[in-house]
Amino acid sequence: MDSGKSVSKVMAERGHFVSLQQCEDKFNDLNKWYKRLNEIFGRGTSCEVVENP
Repeated sequence: MDSGKSVSKVMAERGHFVSLQQCEDKFNDLNKWYKRLNEIFGRGTSCEVVENP
């Protein structure tokens, strides 16, 4: 995953050392939660739930 590599690099530049694998795991976890929210609340409402829990 290219974005994980980019995030890992930028975080290292800012003094937060996380591995590429940690970034990829986090992205995968966030994606799972987003999909789960869509299943629970329906498409198009996930962002509203995250903004206003």
